[in-house]
Amino acid sequence: MLLSIGTGGKIRQELIVANWPDLFRCAATMAAGKMKPSQLLRKLASYPRQNDLAVALRVVGRVERTLFIIEWILDTDMQRRAEIGLNKGEVPPELLAHISPLGWAHILLTGEYLWLKGAKA
Repeated sequence: MLLSIGTGGKIRQELIVANWPDLFRCAATMAAGKMKPSQLLRKLASYPRQNDLAVALRVVGRVERTLFIIEWILDTDMQRRAEIGLNKGEVPPELLAHISPLGWAHILLTGEYLWLKGAKA
């Protein structure tokens, strides 16, 4: 059975069902701290061809991402909290002149230096 989800096409539900014991075992192993997610990904990437578990993990990831996007759209409080967290890292405008290279005419946005004859630095 195929379920339509998001704009990325169809979800292969049979692949999740067929690999459920292995998916559950991977999740339990990582939750117990026996294996890091990066180790699991490295192991799956080392196989010579795409194995069903790796494909099933991608399918589950697509479902999770779609569910998160739906939650994000519907939860304005979550959006507000994220915006507050992002704004904490911003520098007050009066400090930009002291830390930003954009205040210097001879440094371009790409990081290159431009020295014009007669221009003041």
